[in-house]
Amino acid sequence: MPYRNIVTWTTLISSHLKYGSVPKAFEMFNYMRAFDESPNEYTFSVLLRACSNREFWNAGLQIHGLVVRCGLERDKFSGSSLVYMYFKGGNNIRDAWRVFDELLERDVVAWNVMISGFALVGDFCMVQRLFSEMSEVQGLKPDNSTFVSLLKCCSLLQELKQIHGLLYKFGAEVDVVVESAMVDLYAKCGDVSSCRMIFDSMEEKDNFVWSSMISGYTMNNRGEEAVHFFKDMCRQRVKLDQHVLSSTLKACVEIEDLNTGVQVHGLMIKNGHRNDCFVASVLLTLYASFGELRDVEKLFRGIGNKDIVAWNSMILAQARPGRGSGRSMELLQELRRTTILKIEGATLVAVLKSCENESDLPAGRQLHSLIVKSSVYHHTLVGNALVHMYSECRQINDAFKVFVDIVYKDDSSWSSIIGTYKQNGMESKALALCKEMLAEGINFTSYSLPLCISACSQLSAICEGKQLHVVKLHSNLKGTISFKVLQPVKTTSVNGILYINGVQHKLAVAQASASGSI
Repeated sequence: MPYRNIVTWTTLISSHLKYGSVPKAFEMFNYMRAFDESPNEYTFSVLLRACSNREFWNAGLQIHGLVVRCGLERDKFSGSSLVYMYFKGGNNIRDAWRVFDELLERDVVAWNVMISGFALVGDFCMVQRLFSEMSEVQGLKPDNSTFVSLLKCCSLLQELKQIHGLLYKFGAEVDVVVESAMVDLYAKCGDVSSCRMIFDSMEEKDNFVWSSMISGYTMNNRGEEAVHFFKDMCRQRVKLDQHVLSSTLKACVEIEDLNTGVQVHGLMIKNGHRNDCFVASVLLTLYASFGELRDVEKLFRGIGNKDIVAWNSMILAQARPGRGSGRSMELLQELRRTTILKIEGATLVAVLKSCENESDLPAGRQLHSLIVKSSVYHHTLVGNALVHMYSECRQINDAFKVFVDIVYKDDSSWSSIIGTYKQNGMESKALALCKEMLAEGINFTSYSLPLCISACSQLSAICEGKQLHVVKLHSNLKGTISFKVLQPVKTTSVNGILYINGVQHKLAVAQASASGSI
């Protein structure tokens, strides 16, 4: 090119950055300076955004020095990019705020960078403050980027509806990114009807929004609708990605639809996801639930670059009732021997699930030893699984020792140990633990309450049984004392005193005896 100016140099640098060649972009920047061409605010802006990658953090600091020497630190273009770099690259709030505070002009882009930066670090109060100042004090109209940052801060349905209302208030022309984010969040908040309303109003629908709808139905226990939605998606010839396939398979697991699962498996192969670890892990669970263990094994062996989730799914697939711990233990040993993957608590819980009787006790003790040496020893989920394992193997004292060692005992911890004593004919101890649980402020669950009522029945503890019956009547529990399927009990307790809908009920459980006196 016979004549080069700052525009052509900046365009060339931007092109290299667009295609991911950051070192080449810096090389062109150095050539430009060697030709005595001074960079402008646009040149600095594109380079600084590239330096938000931690790999180029030191280069970004050097570019900041050049920005200051050129007198462009307070320019809205280069200044906004500096704010972006400090937030995205180093979570450096102090320097980001200082640069923003010194800008001569703050346009919507500069405010958006600040709002997205604080959303990135999780300071949602500052996000709200900045949004209010931008829109009410500065009189700037928020755009789609602003609303995307606000949506990142949503965790409650009420907050989401407020932001949805702001979209109408400011008359924003919502794009597919904002609409997709709203569909996803409404689904996660459990409002599937609003989710569907936004979806139906969208003129342009990308893969993400289709996936959000399917996963929204699935996570809200509406698997059949998710499957129907998936079939509609296929009829419209929308390209299927691994997220759509995975969400649909989860729905198939929920509604026990093997036929649709087999069809999805065919579409996995057709769309090039045959060995995709993300999708295959869910398909493993589906086939295992129907006892198709030969297909499970074949599918697992075909997965390339298996992650820990795939291994966990395979181990759980083998931990079926009546199969014992042998195959699960073999898989655990293979995992440790052939990979460098870090074994998680979920992995050990999956193997412990396969220990279902006294013949599996040696394997259970081996797992316990491995857990003690690992970093997951104090995890509540792992402790609960150990209690359950020892209970199944009829080692009551060992189960209680593990229970005592659990640092943070949740309702499952208490339910498990109460169930251990109840199922092994030690009702008095189960009822004593029930009182201890209430004294710790742990609420009854749909598992622990019927256990305690049944213990009262076995001990002929009529008075205490009646008090527990009151709990059942004041809750949404259905059915008889077997309580096969129950809703969560809504109670609170303080120091052994039970409160049901604000009414005090003192549960007089002391040392229980086989005669029934408590």
